[in-house]
Amino acid sequence: MKKHLIVIGIIFIFLIVGLNGCIEDNNKSNNQISIIYFKAEPNIITKGETVNLSWSITGASNVQINNNIGNVGLSGNYIISPSINTSYLLTALNDDTNKTASINVIVIKEEKEPVINNPPGELVISGPSFGYQNKAYMFKTKAYDTDTNDSIRYNFEWDDGNEHTSSYIQTGITYEISHDWTTYGIYEIVVFAEDESNARSETKTHIIYIDVHPIDDEIEGYLLDENSDGTYDRFYNYKTGNETNVQKQMDGTYLIDSDGDANWNYIYNFWTDKLIEVWILKIPFTNDVNKIKFEVAYDIYNF
Repeated sequence: MKKHLIVIGIIFIFLIVGLNGCIEDNNKSNNQISIIYFKAEPNIITKGETVNLSWSITGASNVQINNNIGNVGLSGNYIISPSINTSYLLTALNDDTNKTASINVIVIKEEKEPVINNPPGELVISGPSFGYQNKAYMFKTKAYDTDTNDSIRYNFEWDDGNEHTSSYIQTGITYEISHDWTTYGIYEIVVFAEDESNARSETKTHIIYIDVHPIDDEIEGYLLDENSDGTYDRFYNYKTGNETNVQKQMDGTYLIDSDGDANWNYIYNFWTDKLIEVWILKIPFTNDVNKIKFEVAYDIYNF
């Protein structure tokens, strides 16, 4: 009987040991970490957009995500909005082991369409076309900035070495400025408008003749009044580039020596803006220009 009891006791002990060994093995299998997934949706974004991080873990006692996210549950999601390319590392651990998984989020710099700033348009300039030395003349200009209604400033180049730039004024408002020239000549005034973003308009030009009267006929050039006394003193020939003599007549017309040979070649009438040729006969035995006689053949009503 005692032997039977001893045998039964030994068998019971073995059963207890065997059973304890199965539970330990099961615990070890339960301690295995499995990262089922770790995702970023979407993983490519434009700066300013958001990303949903999501994950699912088994067998871990602690789960962490870097970049200031910290401890998280075995499953979940987290919204992020990185401003630069960023790597996220998930670490799952327990007393026995740990596992990691990582994902990258790519951030694309936003490509904004450039703002187009068109220059001022519809620029106009007005003012006199003829004038005298040392007398100021008024000129007006105006332009519009249709895009942003920026204020506009105007730049004048007077063709005598001087320039003028206005202060900024409201678009579409007429700007007035005066200028005088100290020497006779033909001056090309150049003006342009510029907005607050430095966008410049096209240029406009305006011609003013200061003590100069143009002739565009059989000869091309201009009469010039050197001392601004109202009487023209010389003729400038565009073709030759030379200045030659002129003489005002009692009737207000001018005799012109166009080629500089000391003979009068043309008579010019201001009122009709017409030029007629002169046939010249010199008095024999003299070179004195003042003793030159001439005959003119023309229809008085056409001159």
